[in-house]
Amino acid sequence: MFLAAVGAALAVSSVLNLISGFQNEGDGAKFSFVLAAVLGLFSWWVGWKYGYKVLNDALDWRSIYRVPAPESIKQLQVIRQSRGVEAAANHSFPEHWKETLLTHSALYRRMPNELKGRLHQLTNVFLSEVQFGGGVLGEGKFGEDNMVLIAGEACVLILGRDYQDFRKLELVELWVNPIHKQGALWESEVVIFGQASPSTVMLHWETAMVESMESGSGNNVILHEFAHIMDYADDGTCQSILGKTGSEEAHQWEALLEEEFPKLVEAHKRGEDHVLPPYTIKLAPSHVTMRGIKVQRPEFFSCATEVFFGNSSRLQNECPKIYEAMKSFYRLDPVEW
Repeated sequence: MFLAAVGAALAVSSVLNLISGFQNEGDGAKFSFVLAAVLGLFSWWVGWKYGYKVLNDALDWRSIYRVPAPESIKQLQVIRQSRGVEAAANHSFPEHWKETLLTHSALYRRMPNELKGRLHQLTNVFLSEVQFGGGVLGEGKFGEDNMVLIAGEACVLILGRDYQDFRKLELVELWVNPIHKQGALWESEVVIFGQASPSTVMLHWETAMVESMESGSGNNVILHEFAHIMDYADDGTCQSILGKTGSEEAHQWEALLEEEFPKLVEAHKRGEDHVLPPYTIKLAPSHVTMRGIKVQRPEFFSCATEVFFGNSSRLQNECPKIYEAMKSFYRLDPVEW
């Protein structure tokens, strides 16, 4: 609120100096015009870019509370803190948690039984490490079943890898309503069903639950957002280039993107019913270089992840190189499931 008020005061000062510029002549007028421009710029910078953002964050979707952990999860947290991560991983996985996953996760039902023990261990670690929160409208609506489903679905991504891919993850926010996000100054508000930063995942609960229950749709907002967490892990950047910067793994991903991304763009320009949705080819500006604006391709890996697990056979048939890259990265072959 304070920053918004400062911005408004600067805007008023800018207008007064502009009026003064029109009333004066010579150097005095020039000075008033320059000062009006400077104050106007600071008014926008402080009042809109920061003041409005802070106010919007405080009053809307960033207002969260911690979802109380049930006793079963508190027990895991105590075990991890007192005896370590391995002890938490090997703690018994409750039967009602298995029932939750069987009921609500199509992936869990498809998964070979020999992988489920490993998934239970990773889910235990996840639940012992990660905090859950919700918007103010969700108070009292989220509990143990919600946490177990999110953790179980997310940990499918690291079944063939390890928990290091989620090492920066701290918080999962669950929302009763879709997330409303303010765009740039010239953009209107947008509505989204999931979002990720290097340490936080935000999910619209109803969408997450419905898509986790579907089989074969290739849509799964839980997988999508936690794939972003994996993308962020090494360099803090979401650009569909996995692995440490300069590593052989990163070079392989970059080469795959250079080859496959243009094909996807052309396919969607032609209006094809492609296995990878149009959102896969979304571009995001990164930074300005001597050669122009460098762009990132932030959604390729996350969208491909959804389809890799949710529509495996079709991805393998239509985009074999992408399927093989995902298979190599995840060390899993969901077509066999």
